[in-house]
Amino acid sequence: MTLHIRGTTTGPIVLGPNSKQLTTITSTGAVISSGDGIDGPATNPWPIANDGTIAASGGLGISLAAGGNVSNGPGALISGGIAGILINGARGAVANAGTIHGLDTGSTVVNTTLVVSGDGIALVTGGSVTNAVSGSISGAGPRGSGDATGSGVFITGGSGKATNYGSVNGGAYGMALDAGGSVTNSGSIGGTEDGVKIDGAIGRVVNSGSVVATVDDGVALFAGGDVANAPGALIKSGPGFGPNPSAAGVFIATSGSGTVENGGSIDGAIFGVFAGTGSVTNAASGSIGGSTAGVIFNPLAPNSGPGTLVNAGQISASGGAGADLEDGGSVTNASGASMSGSAFGVFVGGAAGTVTNAGTLTGGAASVHFGGPGANVLVVRPGAVFNGPVTESNGTLTVTGSPDSATEVFQLDNGTLDVAAAIGANATINFINPSPSTLAIDNAASFGTDVGTNSYTGPLLEDFSADDIIDLKHIGTGVTLAPLTPSGLLQVSNGSRVVADLAFQTSSGASFQTTSDNNGGVLITLATPST
Repeated sequence: MTLHIRGTTTGPIVLGPNSKQLTTITSTGAVISSGDGIDGPATNPWPIANDGTIAASGGLGISLAAGGNVSNGPGALISGGIAGILINGARGAVANAGTIHGLDTGSTVVNTTLVVSGDGIALVTGGSVTNAVSGSISGAGPRGSGDATGSGVFITGGSGKATNYGSVNGGAYGMALDAGGSVTNSGSIGGTEDGVKIDGAIGRVVNSGSVVATVDDGVALFAGGDVANAPGALIKSGPGFGPNPSAAGVFIATSGSGTVENGGSIDGAIFGVFAGTGSVTNAASGSIGGSTAGVIFNPLAPNSGPGTLVNAGQISASGGAGADLEDGGSVTNASGASMSGSAFGVFVGGAAGTVTNAGTLTGGAASVHFGGPGANVLVVRPGAVFNGPVTESNGTLTVTGSPDSATEVFQLDNGTLDVAAAIGANATINFINPSPSTLAIDNAASFGTDVGTNSYTGPLLEDFSADDIIDLKHIGTGVTLAPLTPSGLLQVSNGSRVVADLAFQTSSGASFQTTSDNNGGVLITLATPST
């Protein structure tokens, strides 16, 4: 038997065996209650279709204790003081084209421990929610009392699936899925704490609309997962809270791996994307921004794994690093792309990293800084621009590609720079004292232009000191050094042929000596003064 409600009825209505097939509230129907509106007992799942009004000022608009499904039609209203809809006992499904409100005038305890208060929709045993273009879902509960308070959509106890074409808002979370699941959004989702939060298992967010938080993270995946943000879409954080705010446009916890693919805008107050490990791909149409970092990997979990960043758009940080890889990894910056930070365009620490640049890297302290131990690599592609020096400390740096197409400043601080390709004649290599550093030149004939002639131009070597070394690889061991010229040029000959030219910053009385590098080349150091 089907129960139809066409007029105004005082609730709560407790469903019984004769109404289990379908309960409908027509467009002229209304259930008004100071407690619950409609209760479905734990005897079987309940289907409810509402085209009218269900208003329960002090309780639950609809409460189904054995699962079920609810459809709320265009122009229809479901509201509850505790929650608009609560489905428990089995998976639930809600399809909304009208309005669903949780008013936060009370609370209820589910399964002895879970306190539900002020949610628009609460599915306590997993399930799905679909919100149509005309649909509006909101939870008025405040932030700070857990995910079951103040969520527009709250799903726990099983995986959740939420699809939004309309509007979803929460006083705490726009959507909170506590047992993993997926959110697909082409409408708008807003939350105070987070726009979308997924915890407990892998999460996936596909956004072609807007996801905005007014206090903390735009999207937060606490067990890892992936985020796809389409061209024209927006994910934005609030300013953060507490003495050390960490608000991110996209937050992926350090305990899980994450993948972010962005073609729209990701805007974080502190971090654009904050990830434990994984990968970020930013398309030509994409922009990612933060204050401390545009993209950061492993900020709180040293040695947990490298990060991978591929950028064809714009990544920026107003107060730190465009990209910050705290445990090494790789960065690729495509032609026409840009990465910038007030301190670093790219910062690589903790472990070795590879940076490939065909676009523009800009940093106030360094366009690229390699600070981790191990074998770092810089690949320079035609058209690359470095606004700021390339700096290296504590490891080795090999330069490959087409570095002669770019003008760079390399700063060595207790590290090794291995030039494996032709380097620009206008480059500068600075040996930072007092830390000893090594410049290794794989092919001396391409270290500058017009090597061995009076027209030689090549990289300028600055602040070379007693503890620094230049390794000229594969030129033989029977070499001689000509006296340093007044302009600071040191010529290295093998027999009658000049095989290398080195341009030093100053010639102020410096003299040099050679020893074998035990691999077919020579090491050049400052000569030890005689006593």
